[in-house]
Amino acid sequence: MSTPGDPPTRPIRVSVGKEGRVTLPARMREALHLEEGTQLEVEVDPDSGGLRLRPAITVPRDHAWAYTTKHLAQLARARTDAREGRTAELGEEEMLELLRSREQVPKGTKIRITVVDEDIPMDEEADQHD
Repeated sequence: MSTPGDPPTRPIRVSVGKEGRVTLPARMREALHLEEGTQLEVEVDPDSGGLRLRPAITVPRDHAWAYTTKHLAQLARARTDAREGRTAELGEEEMLELLRSREQVPKGTKIRITVVDEDIPMDEEADQHD
């Protein structure tokens, strides 16, 4: 038996309205924190032929690179390396020398690296100073 605030566990019958609209019962909307304007993805489940609804997740275009297969694989490798102790601590000068040796940072560039949390990638900020 469900408690107040839980979504119903048994199917609830709803009707398709004139313009193809379906109204979800208030109890379901409240339990799933769906508010007016919440966007949902709708798809047909190929196995059952039923509909699947889930909240749509929108990623800003300038953040999309972080969700590419290549970047997610790099993060997974980095986390594995860290977990298995394959890491090194570098001071600011050592980091600059490493980056310069790879020709990623021009001479005279200052870089500030801030570690926010172990699970969050480092924030690298390169400020060009004359």
